[in-house]
Amino acid sequence: MRISEILSSSVIKTDLKATDKYAAFKELIALLSASGQVENAAAAYNAVVEREEKMSTSIIPRVALPHGKLKDMKNVALALGVSKKGVEYDSMDGNPVNVIFLVISEEGKPELHLNVLSGISRLISEDYFVQALMNAASAEDTMRLITAQE
Repeated sequence: MRISEILSSSVIKTDLKATDKYAAFKELIALLSASGQVENAAAAYNAVVEREEKMSTSIIPRVALPHGKLKDMKNVALALGVSKKGVEYDSMDGNPVNVIFLVISEEGKPELHLNVLSGISRLISEDYFVQALMNAASAEDTMRLITAQE
């Protein structure tokens, strides 16, 4: 699955204000809600927090992939946030994360959920790409980087 097909510049924030992961979840879910991709922001937040409490979704240094599932979702929603300062995340290496891909998908469609997670994993497999995301000046620049990387 191509991430550029489900992500848009309207749900990319290149200057996250959050200093901890829970505030980052709220900030990114607010983007998804404002774009109309998530109808119930509180339910989306609860789904992400519930998953996060099972195990940290900080998957590689500087990157996190929080995700959750909702019954009333139609398809999948994806937001991307970047923090130059870093977000405290309870990551395995103990360091803050700078890039957060947040995924909300439809409960009962695990193949779609896994395809999105896999697509993101392929994107971030190269450290230079993570650094490029951190250096992008705008949401539009971020989309161009993602499209070119795919």
